[in-house]
Amino acid sequence: MISTIIRISRLVFLITVPAFFFGASIIGCLVENNTIESKGSPEVETDDRASLTLSVTRIDRRAAMLEVALKYNRGNANRGPRLMELFLQHSDSLKYVSCVSGQAILSAGKELVSQIKQNARLRTLVYSTSNLSELESGTIATYVFQISGSDEAAIEILTDSPIFAPPEANRGLIVSDPLTISFD
Repeated sequence: MISTIIRISRLVFLITVPAFFFGASIIGCLVENNTIESKGSPEVETDDRASLTLSVTRIDRRAAMLEVALKYNRGNANRGPRLMELFLQHSDSLKYVSCVSGQAILSAGKELVSQIKQNARLRTLVYSTSNLSELESGTIATYVFQISGSDEAAIEILTDSPIFAPPEANRGLIVSDPLTISFD
C-alpha cells in the first residue's frame, strides 16, 4: 500500500491510504476560571467529508473531573457506519471514570461498551445485535475522567486501524489531532 501525505494547511493534513482515509485538525483548549477557550476550531470544517472530533464539554475543578465529547459528522457523500471500534489514548494525569452514549448512538438503536485497556488506552465499541442502522451525525459518547496531578492533559483518537464498519464509512474520514487541555 502506498501512502501519500498532502499538506492542506498548517492545521489540517489529509492522509490518503487506498481503502481508508484518515486526517487531522489541531484542537486544543485552555481552561481559565472554569471556562474553556478554544485554540482553533473544535469542529472540523468538512463539507462532504466525515469527521470525528474530541471536545471538552465540562470541567469541574472542585471535583477534579473532566468531560470530553466524541462527535461524529457523517458528511454529505458518506455511507454511514453500522459499527465502530475506536481506541483513545490519554495522559497518565487522567483516570477513566465512565462513558455515556450520545444521541447518535441512541437514535440508531446501538449499544456502547467502553473498556480500559493497557497503558491509558480506552476501547470504545458501538454495535447492535438486532439492526443494521447507520450512525448519523451527532455526539457518539461523552467520556468522564478524573484529573490527577498535572497541569496539562491530552486525549488522542488512535488511527492505526480502521474505525468504522463497513470499510466504505472510513473513506475521507478526518480525525482530530490530540485534544490538549491546560488546567493551570
